[in-house]
Amino acid sequence: MNALVALPILTATPTMAADLPPFANELPSSNIREISIVPHAHPDAALLALADEYVVAEKRWCDLNSAVDHLEFDEHRKQMPDVLRRTEADTHLGLPSLVVNDAWDCLANVNRLREERWPVTSRTGPDDDLTLRFRLLPPSAEARARADEIIAAFGAWEAKRYPRGYKKLLRDRNRAFKVYAKIEERIAATPATTTAGMMAKIRCAQAYSKVSDGSGISLECGGCGEKMAGSIFRDIERLATEAA
Repeated sequence: MNALVALPILTATPTMAADLPPFANELPSSNIREISIVPHAHPDAALLALADEYVVAEKRWCDLNSAVDHLEFDEHRKQMPDVLRRTEADTHLGLPSLVVNDAWDCLANVNRLREERWPVTSRTGPDDDLTLRFRLLPPSAEARARADEIIAAFGAWEAKRYPRGYKKLLRDRNRAFKVYAKIEERIAATPATTTAGMMAKIRCAQAYSKVSDGSGISLECGGCGEKMAGSIFRDIERLATEAA
């Protein structure tokens, strides 16, 4: 790399000897106070610095997001009462099927029990000439009682969902997202003038995708990989146009 050599010439005792460049030996030693080597700034220095910031900021958001998920789901799930577990008896009573998971542990499942009529499927005929019939019917008194039990237990469980410190953790996570997303947008909008600058964008996409090479980069719509790919395409097109 080229270097800018600054040679302040003042009468003084030499302060640098071991690191002097070869031509310095030709100068009068009594007139050399110091020689400092100041390298040229990299053309994409700002972009490289932003990429470093992005990797740190994106990891912080991921760590905080994992901590929030741990409180919201893992720890909360451990405290789920047994009454919310789906049983064979629930099936026999005709309770609606679960939308997700294997218990009455989320609104998507519990809200199905709040309906006045539940879907009922019946089948007639042999397997090679099967007829399915779908109807909405009011549940039996026993099924309604079981549904009310689940709804009440779910409400009480949800009320204890967020322990002390959760709201602050959630705010920290949301702030971290805004920070890393803003840096991501700045990087994608910053033109790269060297291959090092383009590689910095690829490094951001790798950090986002949690991979160490380009083959596993996620190109999901709106994700970092897609944004960086589009930015690099624009860089290549611009450099090719300038070189033509």
